[in-house]
Amino acid sequence: MSFARRMIQDSLHDFAKSARPGMTWMNANEEVDTPARPFGTILVSSSAVLGTADVEIEMSGAQIIERLREVFELTVSIQTFGRDAMDDLEAVKTHARRPSTVIGEAGGVLLGFLSAGESLDLASVVSAGQEGRAQAEFRFSARFDCELTIETVASVEIHGAGSTQTVEAP
Repeated sequence: MSFARRMIQDSLHDFAKSARPGMTWMNANEEVDTPARPFGTILVSSSAVLGTADVEIEMSGAQIIERLREVFELTVSIQTFGRDAMDDLEAVKTHARRPSTVIGEAGGVLLGFLSAGESLDLASVVSAGQEGRAQAEFRFSARFDCELTIETVASVEIHGAGSTQTVEAP
């Protein structure tokens, strides 16, 4: 499997739901109606390849199979909305730090929790009422495998000077 943003988002949703089961979770950039509070948003804001890919090449006659194994660092912004937004965000951070927490097991994507930044209280007045809102940046690692099959030439016939020669690949 190569880098799959949607699978990562789905894995993060499952993780957030297990941390705060009563909340609705959505992608921050989804065009959907705002759910009832409390709810949370998840945004995979950046991904960076860590180091050089581990490359494996398998030669099998008429094919070359090239495998890349890459480790990415993901930056994920998580926001919570509602009366207890800061408490909800801290519960997600605590859940991420637990050694027993597996992030993404069902979707085929395993994410490793690296760190969580400072929790920011972004509460503000909306429509003459106080809106509870909190945000933190999380860092995760993820490993992805990508496989490419390249068809090769099995044999070549060379014609010329009154003879024909066939050269075959080993």
